[in-house]
Amino acid sequence: MILTYSNQKGGVGKSTLATLYANHLAAEDEAKGIEGKPVVFIEADLQQSITAQRKTDIENWGEDAARYDVKFISPKTFEESEEIMRGLRQLIERYPEMTIIIDVPGNITDDYLAPIFVYSDYIICPYSYQDIVLHSTSTFIRVIERLRQIYSTMKAELVFIPNRVDKRIGLEGEKRKFMQCDALFETKGLVTPKVYNRADLTRFTTVFNTPKQEAETEKCFAFLDNLLNLNK
Repeated sequence: MILTYSNQKGGVGKSTLATLYANHLAAEDEAKGIEGKPVVFIEADLQQSITAQRKTDIENWGEDAARYDVKFISPKTFEESEEIMRGLRQLIERYPEMTIIIDVPGNITDDYLAPIFVYSDYIICPYSYQDIVLHSTSTFIRVIERLRQIYSTMKAELVFIPNRVDKRIGLEGEKRKFMQCDALFETKGLVTPKVYNRADLTRFTTVFNTPKQEAETEKCFAFLDNLLNLNK
């Protein structure tokens, strides 16, 4: 299974959610008899924030704390990207129980990103209810739809995550707008339960989720687990 986290608008929490979900899948609980799932995290963002975080985490917690690999890729051309993605698909064919999570930058106009979307099983798109984010998300949807027209082999489904939702916003007009946005995105893919804006979610590592982080993402991740047949 290849999951690609992306949205044209940066700052929507895609890297955070991608890492938290990787931690969630890889987590073990001996008391409950839960085994971690095999995960590989691919960072395709030149900022390398997750790669840097993993280095810090190993310094703090040790190599044994890392339950999955974090790998950085930097393809510069369409051809390089396609070769990488073919290799990842072959890896999935060899190890079908593995989940590969790819975090890509917000600038979706780069040619090398097209093969990543084309070879993915799911494209996971976090969004917030800000007008500029909703506009960018709509543009992102059009890009994905255009790729589907160009590449008949593209099977990736869109999954939207309402993220960084502010519980304090509760006027009837605002609630109506949010429901309309969710309904629109449901015509283009699936919409997960909301993830609310919590400072705890931004203080993440690449080795484990805290109990608060698990609680805040529980409904969203349970939805994804069920969708991907990765129930723990």
